[in-house]
Amino acid sequence: MKKTIYPFVLLLPLIGLQTSCRETETQFLNKDTKTLEKIMECGPLNYSFSFGVGNSQQPEKAITFKVNNPKRVNLSNTDSCRRYTFLIVDYFLDEILFDRDAYSHINVVFTSDEGEQKIEGSYPEVMESMINYYFQNMHLDRALEIAKKLVERSPNDPDYYWIRGRVFYEMKKYREALSDLKKAVQMNPEKTAFQESLGYAYVADSSFTEAVGVFTKLLDKDFQNEEASIELAWLYLQLNLPDEALKRANDISSISEWAGAKYRLQSMAYAKKNQPDSANAIISRLLLTDSSGATLRVAGNVKLMEKKLALACDYFTKAALLGDQEALQLHAKNCN
Repeated sequence: MKKTIYPFVLLLPLIGLQTSCRETETQFLNKDTKTLEKIMECGPLNYSFSFGVGNSQQPEKAITFKVNNPKRVNLSNTDSCRRYTFLIVDYFLDEILFDRDAYSHINVVFTSDEGEQKIEGSYPEVMESMINYYFQNMHLDRALEIAKKLVERSPNDPDYYWIRGRVFYEMKKYREALSDLKKAVQMNPEKTAFQESLGYAYVADSSFTEAVGVFTKLLDKDFQNEEASIELAWLYLQLNLPDEALKRANDISSISEWAGAKYRLQSMAYAKKNQPDSANAIISRLLLTDSSGATLRVAGNVKLMEKKLALACDYFTKAALLGDQEALQLHAKNCN
């Protein structure tokens, strides 16, 4: 259904909107389109915006306008050009007078004194770009709204179930995420990105056995995926299977970006196997070059398993001071 639009009326100055730019942006995303002018006041000083839609059968139709913005509020966000592009595109995609399904191509150019932002592609591609933007800016409700539109528009496309599932995951709605991600994997079992997302959703849902099955299948297809190997080793530790954890941790290269995680997992596995000498040797060697919160926390865990509470609490304290939340919880549980 086509909608009636009065876009340029909304560019007239509004009186009495005293909220901050960020508050106004949130109002706009909640579909309070009266605040569009206030958002523009927060944007670049001078900019032009061109929005075009078309397909191979119909030439592109474009709307272009220029804005001189003397009321601009100074923002510390250096990425405001990109942010305001997406906000205004979002508005036009919802409100502009055209049938979205009749057009296969959208072209947007936003030029300002801060630079140029281009968005180009099919309607679903532009929607995916906007979802990624909302992800980064934690406007998850708006991301979910767009993701639902994609699924409704193309219910046989597994990519859109995957996208919506990831939005649910970020919202900590793990059951809904699992439903969408399982459907994506069923529709395309060969795509490793789908399997990886499903595995992490199972982990978040504390369904560790199911997660092991997913990551095992993933590594059968992508055996060089060291991040998946790390996750699988960690899962085996949660299931009290230290030999399997060691096997997976040993697959990680000692010179990769995951080397630190490899040694931490090895140390924890030896501690669970009641081999404290091996556990201490590995973690002590790692501490010489890596004093991160994660490494200090694992050192504390090893000492805890040895029933050396004072040393364990000392490590947990140091890790917590570095911002390690798991260490903070361990300290609260064991050291107070």
